Amino acid sequence: MTHWDDNFIQFPALLAGIAASVPISREVLDNLCERMDVPPVYISEILDRAEVEFARIEKGELLRRFTPYKEIRDHANDRE
Repeated sequence: MTHWDDNFIQFPALLAGIAASVPISREVLDNLCERMDVPPVYISEILDRAEVEFARIEKGELLRRFTPYKEIRDHANDRE
């Protein structure tokens, strides 16, 4: 399997890329919230999580398939 075929890599890469390059308008945010049935803070949180996960993948730091959210949050807080 190539990196391109691996959803584990591509999903956070795509979300992190979108968050870094496309401003999310209020209308888009509202549509996402409605479609996903979550408040805006959850959209922001998942984009942040994707950025952290993809950075860890790029550095080769991710040693297991799924990283618990608490560990992702702690890692993000360490970068601030």
